Amino acid sequence: MKNTLLNRVAESTRKVTESITRLIKNSRLADKLPERLLKGNTPAYVAAGTCALALSATAFFATMDYELYIDGKAIGAVDKKSEVYQAIENIKKSVPKELGSDIKIGQKIELKGVHVPDSKLLSASNLEKKIKSGIDLQVDAYGIKAQGKLVVALKSEAEAKKVLQLLKQPYTKKQDNASSIKTDFLQKVEIEKLQADIELVKTPQNAVEYIKTGGHELHTYTVQAGDTTWSISEKFKIGVSQIQDANPGTNIENLQIGQTISLSLPKPFISVKTTQDIAYEERIPYNVVYEDTSAMYKGDKKVKAEGEEGLKKVQAKQVMVDGVIASTTVINEAIVKAPKDNIIVQGIKERPKTLAFGAFITPTRGRFTSPFGRRWGRMHTGIDLAAPIGTPIVAADGGKVTFAGWKNGYGKIIIVNHENGYQTYYGHCSSFSVKAGDRVYRGQNIGAVGNTGRSTGPHLHFEVRKGGTPVNPKKYI
Repeated sequence: MKNTLLNRVAESTRKVTESITRLIKNSRLADKLPERLLKGNTPAYVAAGTCALALSATAFFATMDYELYIDGKAIGAVDKKSEVYQAIENIKKSVPKELGSDIKIGQKIELKGVHVPDSKLLSASNLEKKIKSGIDLQVDAYGIKAQGKLVVALKSEAEAKKVLQLLKQPYTKKQDNASSIKTDFLQKVEIEKLQADIELVKTPQNAVEYIKTGGHELHTYTVQAGDTTWSISEKFKIGVSQIQDANPGTNIENLQIGQTISLSLPKPFISVKTTQDIAYEERIPYNVVYEDTSAMYKGDKKVKAEGEEGLKKVQAKQVMVDGVIASTTVINEAIVKAPKDNIIVQGIKERPKTLAFGAFITPTRGRFTSPFGRRWGRMHTGIDLAAPIGTPIVAADGGKVTFAGWKNGYGKIIIVNHENGYQTYYGHCSSFSVKAGDRVYRGQNIGAVGNTGRSTGPHLHFEVRKGGTPVNPKKYI
């Protein structure tokens, strides 16, 4: 009777032991238990002990936590693996439906058993945030690559091809003078099926805009006179903050002429190259040829024959990048009309010192105080130059003195006839250095500033007359 009862207990214990042994074999505790505990035919008293140990092991694993690793980096601990799975599913569900449902993760995710206090376990919301910031969600897509580097991705191959067509479209129209046109990309561009981060997957319209404006290239700029940070930003269509970012440590509000600064200017990721065979007409400039003559004085010139521009027809190959001419190579030229030289005769005969040049110099050092024109209800026929009494007056050009004396209103005045249709008047003088009949040369001292005649203070009244009529001296000196 006793043996029968023991046998029943032993059989029941054996079955329980086998079940628990399978649990232990599948756990990390298996390699820590004696080999005999993992085999059959275990005596009842041993099985009973094993049962107790197994139940303890079951309790141990039932309370185990899990450390989450993303690409080998510890993120935090969770109570259950299912929490991680659920968080990942929630993140995947946040991806727009148009990108597809086959969402993959670009990083390696691992869970390792640990024991941590409950206070150290991540909440569901924090877990999702940490996973989201540590992974890249990827989808099947078609990437557009330039020079082997991924620029942007589209959901389908058809969309990727459409983007390349849209990039070329503005540059496919032939110019009126073009016989042929070829549109291509400056870089090596290819479409490739791949796994792409969802941030890179765009609609065709957004992809075109991103390709055109997404890149930047660093340039140097030398500050010119009149430049300000604002005018530079307007000139290059960039923000003032972008200029500051490109020049850390530089006070961009105090730029100096000649200072070199950096500018980060927009540059397309992909540029469109257009090659055209063009034909156009081009003017040929004429040459200016001088002929010497002893029949004219030095400094005198006259046109013997008017020059005429020529004309030629040009055939060329023109390359444009993003609509801007990059190069023009001439293939052939044909002259339609040859240019004619512009022939100018110039004098070599020594000029008499007192001969007029036909151009006036300022007759004295002084401050401009009154213009030509209406003044105090009457016509002021010259300009006034204020200077101290005795300041030298010189002839504005060569000529002959026709008057040196007193005239009402002018006081003491000198009149010079330049024998080319012009006369000059020098009024309110204090003294004369010449007399009527003297010949004078340009720059010769002829008198001194005074305060004679109708005058409100020491100054020179200077007139220029053409054909006897007063004209504005400021147009001639």
